[in-house]
Order: sequence, then C-alpha cells, then structure tokens
Amino acid sequence: MRWIFLLAAAAALIGTSAWLASTSGESRWLPAAASGLVIFAGCLGSFALRRRRERAMRSADPDSVERALAVEVRSATLIDALVAGVAFCACLWVFDLGSLAHVLVTAWLVLVVADFWLRWAIRLDAIRLDAVRR
Repeated sequence: MRWIFLLAAAAALIGTSAWLASTSGESRWLPAAASGLVIFAGCLGSFALRRRRERAMRSADPDSVERALAVEVRSATLIDALVAGVAFCACLWVFDLGSLAHVLVTAWLVLVVADFWLRWAIRLDAIRLDAVRR
C-alpha cells in the first residue's frame, strides 16, 4: 500500500511539473495549483499511513526505538534539506531557469524525502542487526 501511494504521488508530481513546463501565458497558475493539491494530498495520505502503521506496530510509544530513531533522522535530514534548499535557491537566483524552476523544486522535495527514508532504513537495519548479534 505504501509503495503504491509513493509511486502515485511521484507520478502526479512529475505530471504536474511537465504540465507546468509545457504551459505558458495566463494559465500557468493551473499546474502550480495542481502541484499544490498533489503535495497537500500527499501530506495527508502519508500522515494517515504513518498513523495506521504506528498503531499496528506500536512504534509511536514514547520509549520505542523507532520513535527515537525517527527524531534523530529528522534532525539530520533537516540539515541536509536546508543545505540543499540554499543550493537550489542559489541555482534559481543565478540561472534564469524559467519553467524548469518548478522541476528543480520538485526534485528538491523528492531528494529530501528520499534522504529521510534512506537514513531511517539504514539506521533501523543497523539497530536490528546489532540486536540480533547480542
């Protein structure tokens, strides 16, 4: 379920980015609004999936390993997101990208989410491997 949701959200963002890149004139607000709706729906959907998974696996308990790991990984990802955001903003400011700016912002969002999930998966596997060795 989670992977289907992620693939659908990525396809929707790519589609709205391509739509924005291909439109010009007064109708440019339509793809931007569609991207906003996709991002908003993605946030709500990911929140609902996370809450459902937390209830099923009891990973939201205050003393759970997953919760402490998520807080640690969020902190590290925030630094990466800020550095990458400054770099992407510098690219937008230095280069006149036009409609590619929307694609660049979408790429930044995808990279931040991928950064979080990769860090989380790697650290969780390391914790599980360490627990098995003991």
